[in-house]
Amino acid sequence: MEILDPNIGIVAIDIYFPHTCVDQTDLEIYDNCVGKYTIGLEQKKMSFCSDREDVVSMGLTVVNSLMEKYSIDYKDIGRLEVGSESNHDKSKSIKSCLMQLFDENNDVVGADCINACYGGTAALLNSVNWLKAKYYSKEISKLNKKLKNNNVENIDNDEDDEDDDDDGYKYALVVVSDIAVYESGTARATGGCGALAILLGVDAPIVIDDNSIGSYMSNDWDFYKPNNSPFPVVDGRYSVTCYTDALSNCQSKFTNKLKKQTKNNSLSLFQHFDYFIYHSPYSKLVKKSFARMYYNEFLSLYDNENVTLTQEQKNNYSKISQAILNEQNNNSNNNKDSVEQFTRLLEKTIIKLIENDFNEKVESSTRLCKQIGNIYTGSLYLSLLSLIYFENDDNLIGKKLLAFSYGSGVCSSLFYFRIRKSVQLIKNKLENLESKLNQRNTVTVNTFLQTLTSYESTLSQPDYTPITPTTDDYISSGTFYLNQIDSMYQRTYTLKQ
Repeated sequence: MEILDPNIGIVAIDIYFPHTCVDQTDLEIYDNCVGKYTIGLEQKKMSFCSDREDVVSMGLTVVNSLMEKYSIDYKDIGRLEVGSESNHDKSKSIKSCLMQLFDENNDVVGADCINACYGGTAALLNSVNWLKAKYYSKEISKLNKKLKNNNVENIDNDEDDEDDDDDGYKYALVVVSDIAVYESGTARATGGCGALAILLGVDAPIVIDDNSIGSYMSNDWDFYKPNNSPFPVVDGRYSVTCYTDALSNCQSKFTNKLKKQTKNNSLSLFQHFDYFIYHSPYSKLVKKSFARMYYNEFLSLYDNENVTLTQEQKNNYSKISQAILNEQNNNSNNNKDSVEQFTRLLEKTIIKLIENDFNEKVESSTRLCKQIGNIYTGSLYLSLLSLIYFENDDNLIGKKLLAFSYGSGVCSSLFYFRIRKSVQLIKNKLENLESKLNQRNTVTVNTFLQTLTSYESTLSQPDYTPITPTTDDYISSGTFYLNQIDSMYQRTYTLKQ
């Protein structure tokens, strides 16, 4: 009478990013800060949108692409949920715009989820729980029918007729689509844009495990959009502090839950998980976050009599302890500047100490972010896709991926994925992703800035016809693009064949 684990998770995933980008080396030369973006942020290129594209067009493109590649019938989708913070409309959802692809299937639940970069994870967790509820409701209904029929002894073997309560839907579809743009200045280098479509179902190769999820929510004003401008009001340094605090809180909650589940007080996340993926505004923050988690674990496990450490932990923890002692002796005054200096020095010490771990567990997940930039709600899932694409399939099967999702304001969660079988099909369907990155139209900084100005024009003007050409330099085949904004601000889109 046991109900089997449905293994709900990611069945398919696809990505879209515009054909245009700017080189971060050119951008830092233009901004007179050589090394700040390529070394300080560890970014290489940044995708951006012209006035021909927006979050809806990118969403249409990536959904259409995924459904065609995997030969999925739109009638099999029962839930469509969107994560974004870049919608041009304050009422009409992106989800409703995507429904134009669904033909006769308009019985699709879900809407948009909004909280800065966390909206994609909110949509994902909502959809996973929707699938779980459907699955267990159906299975319990089957059991009840068999019990009523006094047919308990045949429960595992009986090929029952179709369940009357089954609505026929197999999948949930999560779409994340965002455009990250900033006012002129160094923050502009942390922009980017793109969209991902994530198909969820049972018997998935990538299972989403939220049983031990650790979340941290608070009321902070590190990044927000209070007006009609596409540019956020942001305090960059404070936002990094909020990110780090959220990570530490999520880590503490997640670890405590996992210790109880595994009955292991000595549990180390760095030994328990094979890979780590992060929400990535820029790649250097990922490296710092990995080091922060290692430091947090050091504080939790070092000198704890109830914990049994490995020899490697003992060696590393001893070095960290000595580094702390040295800095405390060198900086006796406890003012703000000395504390910040101490934190940076300790951070560098740990980054160097666990460099091999970073290269094995994290580095491959950062490669796409370095090329595309920050795509807000899609950032964490861009990291996941990067890991899948660049890691050998045999190295991934049976592995666990710890994932940190963050959205300013603050909403954040730490949970994990379990790769239970081959993801080679997903990798194959990405169709030469590296080639697409390399074949992008890399424009000058002046062209980039002019194009941003034209994109901003689409956000508030009625009766607007985009000025960017639809030639292959800007729009690739298979891409939806904005055709017109009429006098009532209604947008129409065209698929380039």
